[in-house]
Amino acid sequence: MAADKIVHSSDREKWLAERRNSIGASDCPAIMGLTAYSSPTSVQADKWGLLTEDDEKAYRWGNVFEEPIIAAFGTETGKETGPCGWLMRDPKRPWLHATPDGIVQEQGYEEGGVVFLQAKWTAFRADDWKEGVPEAVLAQQQAEMLVTGHDYCYVACLAGHDLRWSRIDADLEFQTRWLDIAEEFWGRTQAREPIVADGDRATHDALNAMYSESNGELRTVGAEWCDRDQELEALKGEEKILKARIGKLKAEIKAEIGSGDGIVMPDGTSYRLTRSTRKAYEVKAASVVTLRRKAAK
Repeated sequence: MAADKIVHSSDREKWLAERRNSIGASDCPAIMGLTAYSSPTSVQADKWGLLTEDDEKAYRWGNVFEEPIIAAFGTETGKETGPCGWLMRDPKRPWLHATPDGIVQEQGYEEGGVVFLQAKWTAFRADDWKEGVPEAVLAQQQAEMLVTGHDYCYVACLAGHDLRWSRIDADLEFQTRWLDIAEEFWGRTQAREPIVADGDRATHDALNAMYSESNGELRTVGAEWCDRDQELEALKGEEKILKARIGKLKAEIKAEIGSGDGIVMPDGTSYRLTRSTRKAYEVKAASVVTLRRKAAK
């Protein structure tokens, strides 16, 4: 059964509103803990309409590059391609949706003769694609195929100056696991029950948005919170010691490098200094020296 087309992403306000009514394929990596840039808690806060849109630059540039990436994929593969951009909702599970970026004409394919293509652009994390499609993108595409009913799809990424693309086949085991996780997540989200799976910044930002106002209540909690408190205080003490030790070791390495480019150890591990100057019109003018480690092969 084909997914239902709900709203096109070009109508951004309606598209954003519809995204909050179900779990999108792009939410899958965050909910499954596969990305450092979002978390289950931040996805919940977004569904509750508590987060502001702070990714406008990323969205704008991603949108600019989307159609050229789709066209370039067609040129490289010889396949006929075109844009999509429709938010599609799973007719059997209306709490799931996906927004494929493009379509690819496939001769002999039963699902209307097309499969979907996701276009990615990355200027700063091109290395993430060196070993193939990143885990978070694979998860997103599995979630998308679950909604659209396709047994394979394509993903193309402009990684730096290189176009990299792959065919991704449906993984029924992964999709079954994702479906169980997504169903529980949506139930708890509908019940306004926060899910705290990590302590990342995205989670803390989401909790700040959820509880920005106090109701004046001071609740009594169980004895297990005494254990958490003691653990936290102990870890805070260790953190201070570790930060100081890490800082001293880095300073010793920088001093050993001096005005050179770096040092190499007997096992092949190396440290290098990269030097740059921040221009005054970007930030306060300053010289920046960054220490980078390269492990032995």
